[in-house]
Amino acid sequence: MSETFVEKYASFLHQHHMNHSSIPDSDFEKSIIDKSHAYAVQNALFEKLQRHNHAIPIGWKVGCTSKMTQQMSSTDEPFFGRMFKKTTFSQVDTINLSGFFNPILEPEVGFLMVEDLPPNAAPFSEQDILKATGGLIPAVEIVDCRYSSGWPLKILRTIADNGVHGAFIKGTLRNDWQHIERAAITLKVELNGHFETDGLGANALGDPIQSVRWLANTCIKYGLNIKAGDFISAGNIANKAVFIKEGDDVSIDFSSLGKLDIRFT
Repeated sequence: MSETFVEKYASFLHQHHMNHSSIPDSDFEKSIIDKSHAYAVQNALFEKLQRHNHAIPIGWKVGCTSKMTQQMSSTDEPFFGRMFKKTTFSQVDTINLSGFFNPILEPEVGFLMVEDLPPNAAPFSEQDILKATGGLIPAVEIVDCRYSSGWPLKILRTIADNGVHGAFIKGTLRNDWQHIERAAITLKVELNGHFETDGLGANALGDPIQSVRWLANTCIKYGLNIKAGDFISAGNIANKAVFIKEGDDVSIDFSSLGKLDIRFT
Protein backbone atom coordinates (compact mmCIF):
# COMPACT_ATOMS: atom_id res chain seq x y z
CA MET A 1 0.00 0.00 0.00
CA SER A 2 1.46 3.36 -1.03
CA GLU A 3 1.95 6.31 1.30
CA THR A 4 -0.23 8.32 -1.09
CA PHE A 5 -3.14 5.91 -0.63
CA VAL A 6 -2.75 5.92 3.16
CA GLU A 7 -2.71 9.71 3.19
CA LYS A 8 -5.77 9.98 0.94
CA TYR A 9 -7.81 7.48 2.95
CA ALA A 10 -6.81 9.10 6.26
CA SER A 11 -7.74 12.53 4.82
CA PHE A 12 -11.11 11.11 3.72
CA LEU A 13 -11.81 9.83 7.24
CA HIS A 14 -10.49 12.99 8.88
CA GLN A 15 -12.73 15.20 6.74
CA HIS A 16 -15.77 13.35 8.04
CA HIS A 17 -14.51 13.77 11.60
CA MET A 18 -14.07 17.51 10.97
CA ASN A 19 -17.52 17.83 9.38
CA HIS A 20 -19.12 15.56 11.97
CA SER A 21 -20.67 13.54 9.17
CA SER A 22 -21.19 9.83 8.67
CA ILE A 23 -18.65 7.96 6.56
CA PRO A 24 -20.06 6.64 3.27
CA ASP A 25 -18.91 3.45 1.59
CA SER A 26 -15.88 4.14 -0.58
CA ASP A 27 -13.43 2.50 -2.94
CA PHE A 28 -10.69 3.13 -0.38
CA GLU A 29 -11.82 0.17 1.68
CA LYS A 30 -11.34 -2.27 -1.20
CA SER A 31 -7.59 -1.62 -1.12
CA ILE A 32 -7.16 -2.43 2.57
CA ILE A 33 -6.34 -6.12 2.49
CA ASP A 34 -4.74 -6.68 5.89
CA LYS A 35 -4.32 -5.18 9.34
CA SER A 36 -0.98 -3.56 8.58
CA HIS A 37 -2.77 -1.43 5.95
CA ALA A 38 -5.58 -0.60 8.37
CA TYR A 39 -3.17 0.43 11.13
CA ALA A 40 -1.21 2.59 8.69
CA VAL A 41 -4.43 4.48 7.93
CA GLN A 42 -5.28 4.66 11.63
CA ASN A 43 -1.89 6.14 12.45
CA ALA A 44 -2.17 8.73 9.67
CA LEU A 45 -5.65 9.66 10.92
CA PHE A 46 -4.27 9.94 14.47
CA GLU A 47 -1.59 12.35 13.28
CA LYS A 48 -4.21 14.50 11.55
CA LEU A 49 -6.40 14.54 14.66
CA GLN A 50 -3.39 15.66 16.70
CA ARG A 51 -2.32 18.32 14.21
CA HIS A 52 -5.69 19.78 13.22
CA ASN A 53 -8.00 18.93 16.11
CA HIS A 54 -5.49 19.29 18.96
CA ALA A 55 -6.35 15.76 20.07
CA ILE A 56 -4.26 14.80 23.10
CA PRO A 57 -3.76 11.03 23.53
CA ILE A 58 -4.28 9.63 27.03
CA GLY A 59 -3.95 5.94 26.30
CA TRP A 60 -5.31 2.97 24.40
CA LYS A 61 -8.41 0.90 23.84
CA VAL A 62 -8.40 -2.80 23.06
CA GLY A 63 -11.34 -4.20 21.12
CA CYS A 64 -12.62 -7.66 20.14
CA THR A 65 -11.29 -9.37 23.25
CA SER A 66 -14.37 -11.57 23.75
CA LYS A 67 -15.95 -14.23 21.56
CA MET A 68 -19.11 -12.13 21.32
CA THR A 69 -17.33 -9.03 19.99
CA GLN A 70 -15.08 -11.09 17.71
CA GLN A 71 -18.14 -12.70 16.13
CA MET A 72 -19.69 -9.26 15.55
CA SER A 73 -16.54 -8.15 13.68
CA SER A 74 -15.80 -11.45 11.91
CA THR A 75 -12.34 -11.77 13.45
CA ASP A 76 -10.49 -14.09 15.81
CA GLU A 77 -8.13 -11.61 17.47
CA PRO A 78 -8.18 -8.18 19.12
CA PHE A 79 -7.33 -4.75 17.72
CA PHE A 80 -6.29 -1.44 19.26
CA GLY A 81 -6.99 2.27 18.93
CA ARG A 82 -6.15 5.50 20.75
CA MET A 83 -8.13 7.34 23.41
CA PHE A 84 -8.14 11.13 23.81
CA LYS A 85 -8.35 13.67 26.61
CA LYS A 86 -11.32 15.50 25.07
CA THR A 87 -13.47 12.36 25.09
CA THR A 88 -12.33 10.97 28.45
CA PHE A 89 -14.54 11.58 31.48
CA SER A 90 -13.82 10.93 35.17
CA GLN A 91 -16.52 9.87 37.62
CA VAL A 92 -19.28 11.69 35.75
CA ASP A 93 -22.96 10.86 36.07
CA THR A 94 -24.15 12.48 32.81
CA ILE A 95 -22.89 12.09 29.24
CA ASN A 96 -24.29 14.00 26.26
CA LEU A 97 -24.85 11.70 23.27
CA SER A 98 -25.74 14.41 20.76
CA GLY A 99 -22.34 14.09 19.08
CA PHE A 100 -22.53 10.33 18.58
CA PHE A 101 -23.80 8.32 15.61
CA ASN A 102 -24.49 4.69 16.66
CA PRO A 103 -23.16 4.31 20.22
CA ILE A 104 -22.69 1.03 22.06
CA LEU A 105 -21.75 0.94 25.75
CA GLU A 106 -18.98 -1.50 26.66
CA PRO A 107 -18.20 -2.19 30.34
CA GLU A 108 -14.46 -2.72 30.63
CA VAL A 109 -11.67 -3.06 33.16
CA GLY A 110 -9.43 -0.01 32.95
CA PHE A 111 -5.72 0.06 33.76
CA LEU A 112 -3.46 2.95 34.74
CA MET A 113 0.13 2.27 33.74
CA VAL A 114 2.96 3.69 35.85
CA GLU A 115 5.97 2.36 33.92
CA ASP A 116 6.98 2.48 30.27
CA LEU A 117 6.92 -0.76 28.28
CA PRO A 118 9.68 0.05 25.77
CA PRO A 119 10.65 -1.86 22.62
CA ASN A 120 13.96 -3.07 24.05
CA ALA A 121 12.10 -4.90 26.85
CA ALA A 122 9.73 -6.84 24.57
CA PRO A 123 8.26 -9.40 24.45
CA PHE A 124 6.37 -8.71 27.66
CA SER A 125 5.19 -11.31 30.15
CA GLU A 126 2.19 -11.12 32.46
CA GLN A 127 4.58 -10.23 35.29
CA ASP A 128 5.96 -7.33 33.25
CA ILE A 129 2.44 -5.96 32.83
CA LEU A 130 1.61 -6.41 36.52
CA LYS A 131 4.78 -4.56 37.50
CA ALA A 132 3.90 -1.66 35.18
CA THR A 133 0.30 -1.39 36.47
CA GLY A 134 -0.55 1.28 39.04
CA GLY A 135 -4.28 0.72 39.44
CA LEU A 136 -7.52 -0.72 38.09
CA ILE A 137 -10.65 1.22 37.19
CA PRO A 138 -14.28 0.28 36.60
CA ALA A 139 -14.72 1.82 33.17
CA VAL A 140 -16.91 2.18 30.11
CA GLU A 141 -15.85 2.61 26.54
CA ILE A 142 -18.44 3.98 24.17
CA VAL A 143 -17.76 2.69 20.69
CA ASP A 144 -19.39 4.64 17.90
CA CYS A 145 -19.90 3.52 14.32
CA ARG A 146 -19.51 6.53 12.02
CA TYR A 147 -19.93 4.43 8.88
CA SER A 148 -23.27 5.02 7.16
CA SER A 149 -23.73 1.26 6.73
CA GLY A 150 -23.90 0.91 10.53
CA TRP A 151 -23.22 -2.10 12.72
CA PRO A 152 -21.81 -4.72 12.49
CA LEU A 153 -18.46 -3.62 11.11
CA LYS A 154 -15.69 -5.69 9.60
CA ILE A 155 -12.41 -5.49 11.46
CA LEU A 156 -10.34 -3.57 8.88
CA ARG A 157 -12.85 -0.70 8.66
CA THR A 158 -12.98 -0.63 12.45
CA ILE A 159 -9.21 -0.37 12.80
CA ALA A 160 -8.89 2.34 10.14
CA ASP A 161 -11.31 4.67 11.95
CA ASN A 162 -9.32 4.51 15.21
CA GLY A 163 -11.06 1.39 16.43
CA VAL A 164 -14.40 3.29 16.35
CA HIS A 165 -13.52 4.78 19.74
CA GLY A 166 -16.10 7.29 20.95
CA ALA A 167 -15.47 7.98 24.63
CA PHE A 168 -13.85 6.59 27.78
CA ILE A 169 -15.59 6.94 31.15
CA LYS A 170 -13.54 6.22 34.26
CA GLY A 171 -14.82 5.29 37.68
CA THR A 172 -12.84 5.42 40.92
CA LEU A 173 -9.21 4.34 40.59
CA ARG A 174 -8.45 1.33 42.76
CA ASN A 175 -4.94 1.53 44.16
CA ASP A 176 -5.61 -1.64 46.17
CA TRP A 177 -6.07 -3.59 42.96
CA GLN A 178 -3.63 -6.42 43.68
CA HIS A 179 -6.18 -8.47 45.64
CA ILE A 180 -8.90 -8.18 42.98
CA GLU A 181 -9.34 -11.36 40.95
CA ARG A 182 -9.70 -9.76 37.55
CA ALA A 183 -10.99 -12.82 35.69
CA ALA A 184 -13.60 -13.43 38.42
CA ILE A 185 -15.12 -9.93 38.28
CA THR A 186 -18.85 -10.38 37.71
CA LEU A 187 -20.82 -7.80 35.77
CA LYS A 188 -24.44 -6.69 35.96
CA VAL A 189 -25.81 -3.99 33.66
CA GLU A 190 -29.22 -2.40 34.18
CA LEU A 191 -30.75 -0.20 31.47
CA ASN A 192 -33.55 2.13 32.61
CA GLY A 193 -34.06 0.07 35.74
CA HIS A 194 -34.24 -3.29 33.98
CA PHE A 195 -31.65 -6.04 33.71
CA GLU A 196 -29.85 -5.77 30.37
CA THR A 197 -26.89 -8.15 30.50
CA ASP A 198 -24.29 -9.74 32.69
CA GLY A 199 -20.66 -10.57 32.07
CA LEU A 200 -17.36 -11.75 33.47
CA GLY A 201 -13.83 -10.38 33.65
CA ALA A 202 -12.64 -13.56 31.95
CA ASN A 203 -14.50 -12.48 28.79
CA ALA A 204 -11.49 -10.25 28.02
CA LEU A 205 -8.99 -12.85 26.72
CA GLY A 206 -9.43 -14.93 29.86
CA ASP A 207 -8.14 -12.11 32.09
CA PRO A 208 -8.07 -8.36 31.28
CA ILE A 209 -4.33 -8.32 32.04
CA GLN A 210 -3.89 -10.52 28.96
CA SER A 211 -5.54 -7.80 26.86
CA VAL A 212 -2.94 -5.33 28.11
CA ARG A 213 -0.17 -7.83 27.45
CA TRP A 214 -1.47 -8.35 23.91
CA LEU A 215 -1.57 -4.58 23.41
CA ALA A 216 1.96 -4.05 24.73
CA ASN A 217 3.44 -6.68 22.43
CA THR A 218 1.36 -5.73 19.39
CA CYS A 219 2.17 -2.02 19.69
CA ILE A 220 5.87 -2.85 19.35
CA LYS A 221 5.21 -4.44 15.94
CA TYR A 222 3.89 -1.10 14.71
CA GLY A 223 6.64 1.07 16.19
CA LEU A 224 4.52 2.15 19.17
CA ASN A 225 4.63 1.48 22.89
CA ILE A 226 2.74 1.91 26.15
CA LYS A 227 4.08 4.68 28.40
CA ALA A 228 3.77 5.60 32.06
CA GLY A 229 0.56 7.57 32.59
CA ASP A 230 -1.36 5.78 29.85
CA PHE A 231 -4.87 4.56 30.56
CA ILE A 232 -5.91 1.33 28.89
CA SER A 233 -9.45 0.13 28.37
CA ALA A 234 -8.96 -3.62 28.21
CA GLY A 235 -11.97 -4.85 26.28
CA ASN A 236 -15.69 -5.48 26.65
CA ILE A 237 -16.58 -7.99 29.40
CA ALA A 238 -20.36 -7.96 28.81
CA ASN A 239 -22.17 -10.93 27.31
CA LYS A 240 -24.08 -8.84 24.78
CA ALA A 241 -23.91 -5.45 23.08
CA VAL A 242 -25.61 -2.63 24.99
CA PHE A 243 -27.01 -0.08 22.53
CA ILE A 244 -27.69 3.31 24.13
CA LYS A 245 -29.62 6.45 23.21
CA GLU A 246 -30.45 9.86 24.64
CA GLY A 247 -32.56 9.53 27.80
CA ASP A 248 -31.13 6.19 28.91
CA ASP A 249 -30.01 5.54 32.48
CA VAL A 250 -27.41 2.81 32.90
CA SER A 251 -26.18 1.21 36.12
CA ILE A 252 -23.08 -0.98 35.85
CA ASP A 253 -21.94 -3.14 38.77
CA PHE A 254 -18.43 -4.60 38.46
CA SER A 255 -18.68 -6.51 41.79
CA SER A 256 -15.29 -6.26 43.55
CA LEU A 257 -14.02 -3.52 41.21
CA GLY A 258 -16.74 -0.92 41.73
CA LYS A 259 -19.82 0.61 40.14
CA LEU A 260 -20.80 3.26 37.59
CA ASP A 261 -24.15 5.02 37.15
CA ILE A 262 -24.52 7.09 33.99
CA ARG A 263 -27.37 9.08 32.46
CA PHE A 264 -27.19 9.75 28.74
CA THR A 265 -28.75 13.00 27.56
